[in-house]
Amino acid sequence: MKLIDSLFLSLLLPTLLLAGEWSGANAYRVTAPGVPDRGIVEAKARRESALAVAVELARARVVEELAWVMNEDGQDEPAQVLAYRNAVFSVFRDAILAGRVVEVKYGEDEACAIVYEITYPNLRARLAQVRQTLKPPKAEGEDSEPDETYRSLGGGRVKP
Repeated sequence: MKLIDSLFLSLLLPTLLLAGEWSGANAYRVTAPGVPDRGIVEAKARRESALAVAVELARARVVEELAWVMNEDGQDEPAQVLAYRNAVFSVFRDAILAGRVVEVKYGEDEACAIVYEITYPNLRARLAQVRQTLKPPKAEGEDSEPDETYRSLGGGRVKP
């Protein structure tokens, strides 16, 4: 049990607590943990498995964290948060998938923690531009339709 506790505290806990950070106006970095598949016994294969898990988690964190960066008003309406996530993924999809691991640390059980970075020209400014194109749907009971961009990103009411 001591090994698990020390691994958690030294390797995984910091990656769960730290938020992403800007690395200039064009790059954003996140940390993510990775744990190997239980069925794998070979050390090299365990490391590869853990790294693959960490990269997938890092990509999801990039989407989530950039969506929160866009959400400067602190909106917590599910449809609006979903619109931000969808906008981030649709606009920055290629950059997120092409991101790179800039640092990796392995623990005793081949679990890892990575720093994953995405780059996109003028990323900060482009996030602000994308945010301006999203308009929330009108309040319940209003007759007007939700904004076309918002609806195309998964938001808005669905007509019966």
